[in-house]
Amino acid sequence: MDKSKRSADKSAKEPSSMRGVQAAAAALGFVLSGTMLGMFITIPVILDTQTDALQICRQWARAFHYGHVAGPGLCGATLLLHLYAAFKGRKDPGQDKAKAKAARKRQLAAGLATMGMVPYTWLTMSSTNNALFAQLAGGAADLASVRHLVGVWSWLHFVRCMFPLTGAILGLGVFL
Repeated sequence: MDKSKRSADKSAKEPSSMRGVQAAAAALGFVLSGTMLGMFITIPVILDTQTDALQICRQWARAFHYGHVAGPGLCGATLLLHLYAAFKGRKDPGQDKAKAKAARKRQLAAGLATMGMVPYTWLTMSSTNNALFAQLAGGAADLASVRHLVGVWSWLHFVRCMFPLTGAILGLGVFL
């Protein structure tokens, strides 16, 4: 049996290792988005059950803290998986060139969509975050102002959740 036939037989029998990477990237994007959406559901509970402005600020600040600890790492890991799939996938002998190129483009788009939440956060949410932290630091927060700011933050955060969700959906496109 010649070498090219053995190579073709091998790639036909073994599943592409890229499928696992692609699936992991999409799954991690869904996990990130779902985790973030949990906060969107939690905020109304905080607003409905708290009447103390400083307590609302403290709860928001703790939620912000835990999101700030986990979110960037999950976002970065998702991006790296998409990039790995995009650049290593071009060497996948199991795909024709046109399909491989389309899959690379989808993986790149998925990674960029996921990372899009970073500039979105800086550009649209920083002023709200800073205003909430200022309320907390002041020690005497106004209830109406805090409720308004947390409500605005919640909707901005909802939009931010769509970035990794969009990336995950785009990442699934390689399986179609």
